[in-house]
Amino acid sequence: MTANTSDVLPSTSGMPKKAVQITPTPNSDFWDISERFGTYISGAIRHDGSAVIFDSKGNSLDIEGDAQEIYAGSGVVAVLQSDQSIDIVSHPHANTDFGRYRSTITPENPNASLSSIALSRGAVAATYDDGTLEYGGDRWLVGSPPQELISAGNVDKVVGAGFGFIALQDNGVVTPWSGAQKFINAYMYNADDYIYGQDNSLKVTDIGFLGSALWATRDDGSIAFTGGSQSIQNQAEHPINTFDWNGQNDDLEISRVWPVMTSNDSAFLVERSDGYLANVSTRYSGITELSTDWGVDDKGEPITLTDAYGGGQLLLLSDGSVRDSTSPGNILYKPENSDSARPVDIVGHKHSYGILLDDGTLVGGNA
Repeated sequence: MTANTSDVLPSTSGMPKKAVQITPTPNSDFWDISERFGTYISGAIRHDGSAVIFDSKGNSLDIEGDAQEIYAGSGVVAVLQSDQSIDIVSHPHANTDFGRYRSTITPENPNASLSSIALSRGAVAATYDDGTLEYGGDRWLVGSPPQELISAGNVDKVVGAGFGFIALQDNGVVTPWSGAQKFINAYMYNADDYIYGQDNSLKVTDIGFLGSALWATRDDGSIAFTGGSQSIQNQAEHPINTFDWNGQNDDLEISRVWPVMTSNDSAFLVERSDGYLANVSTRYSGITELSTDWGVDDKGEPITLTDAYGGGQLLLLSDGSVRDSTSPGNILYKPENSDSARPVDIVGHKHSYGILLDDGTLVGGNA
């Protein structure tokens, strides 16, 4: 569950100063609700499987069913039901009548399961494990996917991208669509010239999007980035695309990518199979290597990265500690011993965060 914590100055070791700890009441309704917050409208799943969509003006509507998950984005909320259908409530503008735009995505194959979902400007696009692409919601701004993409029946993944979407097919081809061509030009400028390699022989294996930039891993273990740069017309020559991501012997590969929270950039935290960790900026600083010297745990084993949260700013490590990615010595939480509670979820960023522990305690900090 998403929780908001108060601002507390983090310490450089151990527990944060003025730590806020909240212990939930067992079996309370509060902890039975899954909430998601978007622009203009938000939603929550009740413990009985129904969902409620609401706005800041006090309007609300109920969606019956057996809701499994809820997603919220810019002007849209999507509710995934147990039969893999998706109920959509769009509210793309602040002056839109609440509840006016409602639609439902229903997979043609009753045995298909959702494989990816993306939200953008009042619209929803979803892929299923049989390769089908479905879409719904208010599509005035984002347009509709090309018919050949729908007919292909081989779409693996879809991501939201500004005023549109980007799809990845199982043959490694990346296809964007939008209601406005200028947005595609902004984040896919000359992308076909380099995301498939210099000789067009590489296959894209995964994609992600943040701000105005796309990342695309490839079957040689490398990664490419598009968009984001306002000063380099040929993004292929940007240092982040000329860096030897798969190593001198071409035997390394990108293992994980996380979006990084910034105020004026499109950036990513990239981990390589050899443990190399770097912040990647698509506009300004290029590549900044991060220290992974976190020492050893109480068993003498090297501490490694488990996952990243908070826009790539909060690192959960194998010893159960949570650290600031920009300052490895800044420990936001650390179990005192092997019997101490360990993190199960983390929200926020390095200046304002909440850490949910496996004993139900919530630890919060803020600078």
